Amino acid sequence: MIMQYGRTGLTDIALRNFREMKLSDCKPTKSTYKFLITTLCGNKGRNVDEAIKIYQEMVQVGCAPDKELVETYVGCLCEGPLPGRKLEDALALMDETDSERNLLNQYTYGSLIHGLLRRGQLEVALAKMKDMKHLGIHPTVHVYTALIIHFLKEKNINKALETLEEMKEGGCQPTIVTYSALISGYVRLGQVTDGMFLSSETEWPITRF
Repeated sequence: MIMQYGRTGLTDIALRNFREMKLSDCKPTKSTYKFLITTLCGNKGRNVDEAIKIYQEMVQVGCAPDKELVETYVGCLCEGPLPGRKLEDALALMDETDSERNLLNQYTYGSLIHGLLRRGQLEVALAKMKDMKHLGIHPTVHVYTALIIHFLKEKNINKALETLEEMKEGGCQPTIVTYSALISGYVRLGQVTDGMFLSSETEWPITRF
């Protein structure tokens, strides 16, 4: 019933069914939490405040959210009012999870940085990346590549290359997508020769995106 109401955007009814289910001593599964939160974060029947409450409950009862849910949830928070405060709350919750905490923090920070870049908040994104490193959480290839693509959109090839070097020095292997973005950036700026030179680096062992 929760899934049926959620799909049609009737999130108020879905929430009522969810509460009734718990009152009848029927324990929600990880899938139930995930579906309800995803629905509350959707465009149809969105309810960010309820999504936050259910997400907190999910973590507190020991159901660790997966990468897909974290990305959906954080993306939703980035689009709402006061994203910084709500996102910090989401990060704080990760301290209550088990051995998957570091991986979830990585997902959460990664999604946060992606969201900030989409909003054009580069300085805030860079500050969050600094916080991420300070906490011993390594930025993923997706985070570095997102930064590189952002700099290329601003036609700042030097910052893009600096990010590439930082990425490699930190032991994060560039992907085909990373190099393709850089080569395309060179071409758009009319620096075809430099782009061709960089393309030779793709002959090195690199991972897939």
